[in-house]
Amino acid sequence: MGIDITETKQKVEVSQAGKQTVEITKTVKNVTVSTGTVTGTSTLPDVIDLAFKAAYQNYYHEFTYSGGVLSLIEIWESASKVTKLFTKSFTYTSGNLTGLVTTDLISSKTLSKTLTYDGGGILQTITRIYA
Repeated sequence: MGIDITETKQKVEVSQAGKQTVEITKTVKNVTVSTGTVTGTSTLPDVIDLAFKAAYQNYYHEFTYSGGVLSLIEIWESASKVTKLFTKSFTYTSGNLTGLVTTDLISSKTLSKTLTYDGGGILQTITRIYA
């Protein structure tokens, strides 16, 4: 599974009779994975999220539940489960989702997210570590 990031600038002129012409420049980043193209603004840690989502939409996947909550998503190249592409694991503390680890098994990259909450259970921060 390959990942390629390209950036293009698009210019659009908008005009109306009797009004000023306005030129709009839009920067588009395309993140291309072997399963397709996802368009949007991204940073390197976002690439693994985008690749996971594209693979999820196009390849065989399974869910594992533990204690009634989702604990693992595995994405395989096919239902024969010969080549595993991604895993995403979920951890919980006191019923709150406190961690996600997305692993790209082809490139051996991981994205870890740690979620923290205030005393009332309101999400306060998400820390992302890309390795």
